[in-house]
Amino acid sequence: MLGGDAIAFEQLVGLTAAWNLEPSNARWSPDSRFIYFTAETGGEIHLFRVAAVAGAKVEQVTKGPRRLNNLTIDKAFTTIAYVVGAHDAPGDLYAANIDGSNERRTGFWERSRPRTEVAAADRGAGRTQ
Repeated sequence: MLGGDAIAFEQLVGLTAAWNLEPSNARWSPDSRFIYFTAETGGEIHLFRVAAVAGAKVEQVTKGPRRLNNLTIDKAFTTIAYVVGAHDAPGDLYAANIDGSNERRTGFWERSRPRTEVAAADRGAGRTQ
């Protein structure tokens, strides 16, 4: 048993049986209360979580129009970092609390590239239609 109402490994339970998306990149929280995973929905990719108890509802953690890439969760499971991709602009590095709150754009790519390169990328220079 993993603790409290958590599910034992010997006891298989479909936590996402009523959910119609395909989860990937699943990770247990350190306290074994939640499983975090990404999934594609409506052309976007978001972070979700589900409590490790039978009948739990899947919760969407990240919001807004985006495609999460390169998701990283810190060791304490308090902060997430990810690249938000967009169809019409270069992606940028974001960070947020593990519950998706306090999301902030780091501007990392802008600080790591020359200003002229950022401006050209923002205008779509070099792209063909």
